[in-house]
Amino acid sequence: MAAEAGFTLGGAWYQSEDLLLSSFPIASAAGLEEEVWTVGLSYATGPWTVGIAYLDDELSVPGASTTMTTWQAGGGYNLGSGVDIGLDLQMSEVDGTGFGGSDYESLSGGLVLSISF
Repeated sequence: MAAEAGFTLGGAWYQSEDLLLSSFPIASAAGLEEEVWTVGLSYATGPWTVGIAYLDDELSVPGASTTMTTWQAGGGYNLGSGVDIGLDLQMSEVDGTGFGGSDYESLSGGLVLSISF
């Protein structure tokens, strides 16, 4: 098995204006605007991979807005033959105005088992 090493950098940006969603939990979603951007960096060497990612999401309707900031870090190990295990940690902070006290922080973690064939 050959060892591989290197960095991977990725990112994305999304923006919408005057979006109307029937499933969004806002009584009147007309004028809904959203802007999201994210960036991530990972490093792999041999069977090991570690990475970190950042996401910023701004959502607004007339009279209300919310901003979510999320950091995620994790790592993984390739066991071979399409089997990977890993650990991810995620920290988020939501600051809202006009959504009835929607400020909160969250911390979550997860164990990952990936099987591909």
